[in-house]
Amino acid sequence: MKPQIENLKQELREFIELSKMITEREWEPSQETVWSGGVRVCAYTEELDADFIARSRNISPAMAECLLAAVEGLERVYDDTEGCADGAPDAADHDKLCNEVAHAAKFHLQQILTIWEAAK
Repeated sequence: MKPQIENLKQELREFIELSKMITEREWEPSQETVWSGGVRVCAYTEELDADFIARSRNISPAMAECLLAAVEGLERVYDDTEGCADGAPDAADHDKLCNEVAHAAKFHLQQILTIWEAAK
């Protein structure tokens, strides 16, 4: 899972850097055809689609930063708690809690990876 997490973090960092190059204004829905390099990128045919596209463009950089912070936080929790206990039946409550926390962090990291990969 570690290489997949590193790939996800790299993709998010690249997206965040790319988002710093976009125009500084808020986008508004438009009914125009958009061209890029001589290729039609999109034509908004439904007002709701245009609203969604504009809102997505405006909040995507912040969402990527939030996701990166969450992934790095879960990764740190996992790294700090995984391996703190051997899983023995007579383990201390602290060790059992560490195991539960590590398991939960790993589960949520895997969920994020699964959703991320399915979106590609």
